[in-house]
Amino acid sequence: MRKFCTALFCLALLVSTSCQPIIFAESDSPDGKYRCEVIRVRPAFSALFGDEDNWRYDFSIREVSTRNSLGGGSFEYGDGKIRLDEKKLEFKWTDNQLVVFDLAYSPAREFLIASFDSAGQHWKQTN
Repeated sequence: MRKFCTALFCLALLVSTSCQPIIFAESDSPDGKYRCEVIRVRPAFSALFGDEDNWRYDFSIREVSTRNSLGGGSFEYGDGKIRLDEKKLEFKWTDNQLVVFDLAYSPAREFLIASFDSAGQHWKQTN
């Protein structure tokens, strides 16, 4: 029974740590009011089934002063088969828009656009 409980504890620990979200990338608007955070998360149990590269990315715009996410909701990107490189993401901010590029391609590929203001964020995938 003790071995079973130990094995169960180890399995629970593996599952809980393997799918923990991390801040993958972030970018601040030029005026310092907003921050785009990209959270990378692996779905639960994916590591157990040999799916080490099964990542999803959650893009969200927050107010820097309050750390609150803008209304309208974040955008989940990826189908589990897409793998982004945080060093190859580029964020282009304008007054009320954010365009995200993937520099892993030549020419760089625009793949997300967010319109935002203090009332909310609205994301659109462009490819």
